[in-house]
Amino acid sequence: MGRMRSHVRFIGSENHASDYCDFITDPDVPEALGALLDNLSAGSKAIYRIDLSHFPSHSPHQARTLEYFKSRGMRTLAESQVDAPVRILGDVEADLKTANKSSLKRHAGFFRKSGELRFHRCASEEEILGYLEVFFEQHRSRWARTASPSQFFDPAQRDFYRELVREIHPRGWLRFDVVLFNGAPLAFHFGFEYLRRFIWYKPTFDVRFASRSPGEVLIKFLLEDAIERKVEEFDFTVGSEPFKYRFANRIRSINRMIAFSSVGDYWIHRGVRRGKSMLKKLLGRNAVSRTSPAAPAPGHVPTSGEA
Repeated sequence: MGRMRSHVRFIGSENHASDYCDFITDPDVPEALGALLDNLSAGSKAIYRIDLSHFPSHSPHQARTLEYFKSRGMRTLAESQVDAPVRILGDVEADLKTANKSSLKRHAGFFRKSGELRFHRCASEEEILGYLEVFFEQHRSRWARTASPSQFFDPAQRDFYRELVREIHPRGWLRFDVVLFNGAPLAFHFGFEYLRRFIWYKPTFDVRFASRSPGEVLIKFLLEDAIERKVEEFDFTVGSEPFKYRFANRIRSINRMIAFSSVGDYWIHRGVRRGKSMLKKLLGRNAVSRTSPAAPAPGHVPTSGEA
């Protein structure tokens, strides 16, 4: 029996653990990407497909990678997967207007009238680790009301976040912020900041105040902090949640790029994808035909948890 051929992917892409996947190279060494791809392609006889998903559209590597595979005679497919909204900061007047949208002012105003509201950026590893159990519990409580239970029921996930704090905080890349209401944590954000770029990642809030939109209060504070410190962009990362579009001024995407070693595999993949697309359209038409013309189209009612 012949040796099984490999299917190559970015680490963290298959289970959607990573919002962005990319090659890590030094911008001052442009030949590094070519050398990396040469090394990857050297084992092409043992690889039947190179499937690079979660590839950010703003990565300088994306176009060069696609060009590389085409120059080697490999069949390729490229497609957009999902939006990744971002706010490019720098127009202070427009940015402050965004941070002071009427809904944000209204929600923050409720807490200010009801007690003491304060934003706090955690500065030490010990302080962050001291808050993490409350952060985990808020996330578990928030997502308990949905069909997608919190990842923090898994001890391995909690350990991973603790290790992230220990590894990344000393490098200055971790952002862990808390909104305090009467001295108690109202909302948290676990994220990152690198090269003047703030990266929105994992928010939580106290579900007892869900009707008062603590998630929007958190966004208001984070935006104001980024504007004050002259951060260059506020990246909401992957996802098409409605609240992201309210604050973004540019829509990026993550893309999927597939390079096939076999022409046959390329056409099989295209045929399967085409079949799935046709089936989806057919099911959509059937669903529309079963809907009463008098009935209003189902709409999305955002909840406070979406921010």
